[in-house]
Amino acid sequence: MNRPAAALSRLALSLAALSPLAGQTWLETTQDDLFTTTLNWDTGVTPIGTGSVATFGSSSTTVIQVPATNVGTLLFTADAPAYTFLPITRFILGDQGIVNQSAFAPTFNLGEGRELRLVNSASLGDARVNLAAASGITALLNFQNPATSAGGATITAGYGGEILFGGGASRTDASGARIILDGGRISLPSSATVPVLVGSLTGDGLVDARLGGLTTGHLDASTTFAGQITGAGAFNKVGAGTFTLTGQITQATTITVQAGALALAADDRLGTGAAALTLDGGTLRPTAAFDDLRALIVGDAGGALDTQGFDVAHSTGISGAGTLQKLGSGTLTLAAANTHSGGTRLSAGTLALGHDDALGTGALILDGGAVSASGGPRTLANAVTLQADATVTGAHPLAFTGAFTLVRNRELTVAASAPLTLAGGIAESGGPRVFARYGSGEFVLTGASTHTGGTLLAEGLTRINNPTGSAFGTGAVTLAAGATLTGAGTFSGAFQNHGTYAPGNSPALVTLSSFSQGPTGVLEMELASLARGTGYDALDIAGTFQPDGTLVVLLLSGFAPSSGDAFDLFDFNPSSIAGTFATLDLPALAPGLTWDTSALHTTGVLAVTGTAIPEPAACATLSALAGLAFAATRRRRPAAPNA
Repeated sequence: MNRPAAALSRLALSLAALSPLAGQTWLETTQDDLFTTTLNWDTGVTPIGTGSVATFGSSSTTVIQVPATNVGTLLFTADAPAYTFLPITRFILGDQGIVNQSAFAPTFNLGEGRELRLVNSASLGDARVNLAAASGITALLNFQNPATSAGGATITAGYGGEILFGGGASRTDASGARIILDGGRISLPSSATVPVLVGSLTGDGLVDARLGGLTTGHLDASTTFAGQITGAGAFNKVGAGTFTLTGQITQATTITVQAGALALAADDRLGTGAAALTLDGGTLRPTAAFDDLRALIVGDAGGALDTQGFDVAHSTGISGAGTLQKLGSGTLTLAAANTHSGGTRLSAGTLALGHDDALGTGALILDGGAVSASGGPRTLANAVTLQADATVTGAHPLAFTGAFTLVRNRELTVAASAPLTLAGGIAESGGPRVFARYGSGEFVLTGASTHTGGTLLAEGLTRINNPTGSAFGTGAVTLAAGATLTGAGTFSGAFQNHGTYAPGNSPALVTLSSFSQGPTGVLEMELASLARGTGYDALDIAGTFQPDGTLVVLLLSGFAPSSGDAFDLFDFNPSSIAGTFATLDLPALAPGLTWDTSALHTTGVLAVTGTAIPEPAACATLSALAGLAFAATRRRRPAAPNA
């Protein structure tokens, strides 16, 4: 049962215990406004002491001064108006404290030197307590016993006001109370060893938690606290709301966010000591950019960093077994080696990786946002799960050697100015998944993929260099207009080319299950010698061959084909071809030579025919050599005999 619910349960039990009504009843018309005047009560006896019940219903006297007295229970019936109590010295509630059946909360106003004390198991119920002491003499709300409760009270402590909680190995329950420190303070005794539970805390006063510590947030409200929380105990944030700390926690040994969010503008708001910050179900929410965030521990329940549009750098280590989630716009830079094992989830903004071990030992789960390398090239061994469309940005190369798994049909945008490399291949979970890549950046696949839903290469340059297996799994591969595919790797799916396909990093032999090229498609084939697959590019097409678009042939390394040279560019079943290349972009040959394309669409062979005509300079050289040879012959001719 949560704390507010437990307080309500106790209230219900109190109501049941007080039916039928018992004790003395405050009169409709009283003699004066003093609590201790006997004629103000229906029995002529002032309710005082343990077991006493002071009942308040309809009355014309609703502002009551209370001299030093001790009452067991204050009971407000359904017809009771709003009562205000003004303790003159000390007012003690000792049994059930306050039980309110009316629609109006009773108010207790305490000035300097006044005290409202709760003993035994007394509760404040839904009272409103205001503490202020302009002279500096304390106005005190004293929960003397750990069994007492603040119920669902609203407590405001102004200057000189103090809330003292009973402590030790147990604690007063204030988990349903709203506490406002307007220059006042909360104090725990030196004997306190466990945190006091507070429903909500706001204002700018002092919390002296000693060794006990403080837990706040049970009411799920979002509050701001500008004061100080001192003491060597633990600080815990619970509940769904946000606790914005514009003041400081100075000496806490541990700081834990178990639910909701802890918001702060600088790490030193958490003190200058070595206390680690634990996220165990909660969120740290920076309200400004900073780069000195302390060491983080991610508990089993996981934790989140919500950068809210600010840039935050972390370089002091992240540990723990939970999952760290990045929320909000802005950039979170993980600049150091981390050891957390539950994985890292990117949901929004940018996650910049400044170390090869920045992600600890768990997987990177992409739920959106952008990931980048920071400070130089980064190679990470973590597996990557693509659960939502995501982006890669940055100016440094980024590589992942673990598996890259699709859990839905997803898009990855490579917008970085340096390559993104996936060495572990693309896998899938939960059925056939389609992978689509967008963006102008270079995307490199060096591992074998196993996804079956197909691949769309929509934009940019994709380079495949997988030594084994299929770079794109077993599904169909579509290269969109404007996109480029190259590399020495292979793939097994049916291939539709509407962009530019340049097989190999240098001349290569590539085997395709089928090849279809649309009107916008460009196929680039390189020739460097007469060796098929190593000296020039060649495609072995097992299934359908549907050429269209443009075939571009390029000569490499000064290679000059000769007459009679033949290049078996395509090996296919003649019965499987349908169509022809609409445009042949062929390089210039030596004078006298021409390209023979007559067999290109029947046998896949591109040949060279004709007789090379020497260049004019070469002809001049030959003529000069012939002249020299003739002159030499004349010189060697014997002289004619004399007549």
